[in-house]
Amino acid sequence: MYSQNYYNHIRNRNKKSSDFLSKLINNLSIVLIILIFFIVLKAVKTNTALWMNEGIKNAFYKDYTQQIKSFAMNKLSSFNLGSIKVFKQQEFIIDQVPIEGKIVLKFGEKINEDNISKGIIYETETSKDVKAIFDGVVEKIEANDEYGLLITIDHKNGYKSIFGYLDEIRLTEGETVKKGMVVGVNGLIPKTKKYALYFELQFNNTSVDPLKYIKQY
Repeated sequence: MYSQNYYNHIRNRNKKSSDFLSKLINNLSIVLIILIFFIVLKAVKTNTALWMNEGIKNAFYKDYTQQIKSFAMNKLSSFNLGSIKVFKQQEFIIDQVPIEGKIVLKFGEKINEDNISKGIIYETETSKDVKAIFDGVVEKIEANDEYGLLITIDHKNGYKSIFGYLDEIRLTEGETVKKGMVVGVNGLIPKTKKYALYFELQFNNTSVDPLKYIKQY
């Protein structure tokens, strides 16, 4: 059985090699025919040959810049560019804070020996509503050991806000969010026995300091 399979394998391999060579020869033949055709066109001086030769030369050397420009302008005119709002990093201003509370940890401060904070942490006396800082769409709802229940809102144009330490989320993935809409409520951190909210702001998937964007700061 082994020798039969082995010889079948050799036979199939040889067949594949033969098929490949056959295809290669066919392709080379086509290229050769085209090459001979162009050589004949160059050599023959009949009116038809000269006309075809001149047509090929004109098509090859023709300047298509104007046609390309015209095509691009026609396509652009079909878009409503005025409806597209693009934010630069410095133009994104947060005038709606996610929660009223005391900031106890700032961006870039040490969490422990090995890690620094990618966001800020608010502490509150009781559980409070957490509000969206800007219009957007709920991208993801998840949970982890570090920040508990989290929600990520995509504000488009590169900006995303992430809220953690939530006790409750009142939105679903894919849902449209308006600025000031209640996202959920913050929860009690078992370790500190205090109510808190983790708030991270990202620009092009890189964490940035939220305090540089909050209007009151």
